[in-house]
Amino acid sequence: MSNFFLNNTSLNTTEYQLFKKGILDLVLIEKKESHTFWKNPSIYNLPIITEELYTKISGQEEQEIYRFIEQQLKSCEVDINTEEEANSFCKSECNGFLGIDFSQVQLNENKQVKNKTDYENWCYMFHSKPEELLIKSENIATIHLADHHGKKELGEFSEKLKHCPYIVNIQSTDWGGKKLIRKINADNSIDLVLFWTEREYALKVFTTGRNQKETEIISKIILKKYNK
Repeated sequence: MSNFFLNNTSLNTTEYQLFKKGILDLVLIEKKESHTFWKNPSIYNLPIITEELYTKISGQEEQEIYRFIEQQLKSCEVDINTEEEANSFCKSECNGFLGIDFSQVQLNENKQVKNKTDYENWCYMFHSKPEELLIKSENIATIHLADHHGKKELGEFSEKLKHCPYIVNIQSTDWGGKKLIRKINADNSIDLVLFWTEREYALKVFTTGRNQKETEIISKIILKKYNK
């Protein structure tokens, strides 16, 4: 379980329209079941809440904000404002802070969660089992190898590699390299080199990674399981 604490200071240093946009960005976060979002009851004393949010005509966006505060945030009687306090409460450094404007707060930038992207980045950095964030292929990877001298070595390695659930396609490519992971590509494919072979034959594997960070995680899994 990981805990995220709504930081009151980050809420109370902005105008209402920015406050509303910021909270709605937090609403869009798709929270993991093992994560808990907390608020301290002192949130109800903030002027941005009492003098702004609660005095506005209640529209759909306001309803979303009310629902987020009341239903998505559990009440924590301990007021958590620093990393030291969070670490003590959680008995772990695996925690984060929810908010809008952290310019007046001294917190690890990687633990500042303002939107869905920040939350996903936090998960890639702090999740104890990052492979749980990945998508698995429903099928065994397909193999396409060019007909050249290294086909035997590439074929033997590909037969092992095809069972990795994060690989969807394996192709032979240009050779050369001194380590298994030669390059992580922008299209979420990875260049692998059979560096132990005489001609350093290479493969390009297309992964289930949806972004660079996921592809990096997959490359580490391949390196750990298939490196010589």
